Amino acid sequence: MSRLAAGLLFVLLGGAPGDPVSPRFAPRDGEAARVDFERVLRLELVGAERRFTLNGEVVDTEEEPRPRLVLTETETLRYHDEFRVRGGALVGLRRHFEEIGNLYEARLDPAQADAQENETAGASELEGRTVLFTREEASGAFAVELLGEAPEDPELLEGLEARADLSDFLPAEPVEVGQAWAPSPRAFVRMTNLSGDLRVLPEGVPAEEHDTDFARQFDENLDGELSARLVEVVEEGDVHVAVISLGVELRTRVEEAGELEGEETSGVERREHDFDFVLEGELRWDLGRGLARSLRLSGPLRLETASFSAYSAGPRELEIAEVQRFEGRLEFEASVE
Repeated sequence: MSRLAAGLLFVLLGGAPGDPVSPRFAPRDGEAARVDFERVLRLELVGAERRFTLNGEVVDTEEEPRPRLVLTETETLRYHDEFRVRGGALVGLRRHFEEIGNLYEARLDPAQADAQENETAGASELEGRTVLFTREEASGAFAVELLGEAPEDPELLEGLEARADLSDFLPAEPVEVGQAWAPSPRAFVRMTNLSGDLRVLPEGVPAEEHDTDFARQFDENLDGELSARLVEVVEEGDVHVAVISLGVELRTRVEEAGELEGEETSGVERREHDFDFVLEGELRWDLGRGLARSLRLSGPLRLETASFSAYSAGPRELEIAEVQRFEGRLEFEASVE
C-alpha cells in the first residue's frame, strides 16, 4: 500500500487529531501474518509450613531449613497465517505451526555449587504441521483439517481454534485518545491459549494421558478486571498504530483430589492452588492492516498451594497438612509481522 493510500485509509478509520479510531481485526484477502509468542512464568518458594498428625495427636518434628526452590516455565509458539476473506468476513485460514514448545525448569538452591536442576521439555505433534480452517456457512463455525499425513493422536485437532488475533482486547465502539474501556477476562484466556489446545505434552507422556482439567479450572475460575485505554495514535513509517495500554488484575483457583487404595493402605489427597496476579503492558494495533503489531504484559504473581493428605494403615491414622507460598513474575510478549 502506498503512503498516500495508507494515509487515506487512516483518515477513513478516524485518524484526524481528536477523532475517534476503530481498531479492529480486519485482514485483507490473501494477506499473511507471522506470530511469535512467548510466555515466561518464574516462581520462588518464599514460605512453607507442614504439620503431621498421628492418631489425632500432633507430631513434633524438627524444623528443617527451607531450601531455595525456583520454578520456571517458558512457553514458545510461532505460527504463520494466511487469510481468506470474502465480503469483509474471514471465511478461511491456513495456519502453519513453525514452533510449539514448553520448557519446565526446577532449580534447588541455584546459587550453590551443588545445585540440583531438573528440566522437562514439552512438545506438540502439531509442530511443523499445517491446518486449514474453513467457515461453515450454516453455523458460522470453523471446521479444521490437518494437511498432510494423518496424526498419531486422533484427538489432535479437537481443541484448536481459528481465533488467535488478540482482538478481544479491542473496544466494541470507536474510541478517542484517552478513552478507556473494560475488556472481558475472556481476552486474557484467549491470549494465553492462542489457537486453542495445542496438546503440548511433557516428554514421555502419551497422548491418551493428556489432562486438561488443571488448565480448564484455571480459565473457568478466573475472576477480576481488565482495563484498556487508547494512549495515542502514532505513525511508524507508512503504518498508523493505535497504542493501547492494558491492565490485568485477576485471581483464580485450581482444586485437585485423589484417592489411594491398596491392600494395606488407603487414603485421600487434596490440593488447592490459589493464583493472584497484576499485569501491565501495551497492545499496538496496525489500523491499516487490521492486525495486531505487538503485545507485552508483565507483572508480579503470587501462588499459595495448600495440600491435605490422610492415610490409614491398620490402626494408624496419619494426616499431613502443608502450605507453600510462592512469589514471582509472569510475562507475555507477542509480535506480528
